[in-house]
Amino acid sequence: MIRVERLRKFESGIVILLLLYSCGVGFPQPWGALWQKVMKLAAYAFIPLFSMLQWKKFISVATKDIPILLLTATALVSVFWSASPGDTLNFGRALLRTTLLGVYLATRYSPEEQMRLMAWVTGISTLLSLGVAFVFPSYGIQDYHGELAWKGAFIQKNSLARMMTVTIILFLLIAIKSRRHRRTALIMSGLSFMLLLLSQGTTAFVLLVLSLSLFPLFNFLKQYYKIRVFLLIIAILTISTLAIVISNNIETIVVDILGKSMTLSGRDELWAAVIEKASERPLLGYGYAGFWKDTEVQYFISNQTWADGGTHAHNGFLDLFADLGWLGIALFVISFLTVYGRTLYLLFSLQAIEYFWFWQFLTVTTLFNYSITGTILDQGHLFWIIYISIAFSTALQKERLSKSSSSLRNKDIKASSKMATS
Repeated sequence: MIRVERLRKFESGIVILLLLYSCGVGFPQPWGALWQKVMKLAAYAFIPLFSMLQWKKFISVATKDIPILLLTATALVSVFWSASPGDTLNFGRALLRTTLLGVYLATRYSPEEQMRLMAWVTGISTLLSLGVAFVFPSYGIQDYHGELAWKGAFIQKNSLARMMTVTIILFLLIAIKSRRHRRTALIMSGLSFMLLLLSQGTTAFVLLVLSLSLFPLFNFLKQYYKIRVFLLIIAILTISTLAIVISNNIETIVVDILGKSMTLSGRDELWAAVIEKASERPLLGYGYAGFWKDTEVQYFISNQTWADGGTHAHNGFLDLFADLGWLGIALFVISFLTVYGRTLYLLFSLQAIEYFWFWQFLTVTTLFNYSITGTILDQGHLFWIIYISIAFSTALQKERLSKSSSSLRNKDIKASSKMATS
């Protein structure tokens, strides 16, 4: 029994390290290169091993979300029409690895346990970012257009800001859920908020404010039906009012408050060029990870925009369209709407904070895709792993809930039949 418990802790420790690696945590050289090599080897060794240990259950879970399987399969087979088959093959292997890790999380851990795992991952990344910035300021703090912005243990400031937004949301929900861990969760939320401010990530900050404004909806779920309807109407009116105010004052908000240009730092110019070039292969795209590796595309983008040597469009949806065309977009939309709908169904049915966390994560990371890439079909990013785990976890939990409800209905029918015959 003790040996089994130790093995489980060892397994969870390896998973946490793999997730830390996936979220983009790094270190100054030469430790950074060593960390990368060790974790790549660990990923290729342990993910297949973990999957094989429970292969029957793994296969059963992996077949419960067909849209995601089709989307991932499309990325893998796009090597046959890719503008850069070698890169598609290499990135495709990494995508398969991270997708399998997401399925494994759904197979091995309950939603509550996944939430706890993510708390460890985001908490460690927060503390590492603080430590790296203080001990190695030349690595952890970057010069961003003449101003100092923190990037901590991440590759750039936006990566830190994005992770800190998710960390704050997660630890605030833990503070609501657990009285025992409330103080620790609030401290971690405070540290993460400080790092978010130091990163100067304005997009992440705006999405954090949006996310925090959704927190009262969790209490709304617990109210009686008539009160729910009333509160929902109030929420719709409030959101509509805010939307009108923002739309009427968008220039003031973007330019004066956020310090951005109305062209989103020139991204509209880049987006127009990407759309123009991607539209030459609209149905299937340039192949997974193939668009930015195409020499003709690189020449066109560098001549039409400021993004000389760019590797992404600063927009996850455009990158998906460029790589996999309308087919990829359609499959992702179907997948996302399916997962989002299942999450809402479970949230309303079970009223558990784990599903509120799932819903918050899906909402915030999807909005991130409008200005940042790296969440849709990203071959090595934590957010794609979490999306996969949410997709298969919700499919599994909904199936169990349906079976439980069906069993209860059958018992009621049998009980009613006995009463009628007696």
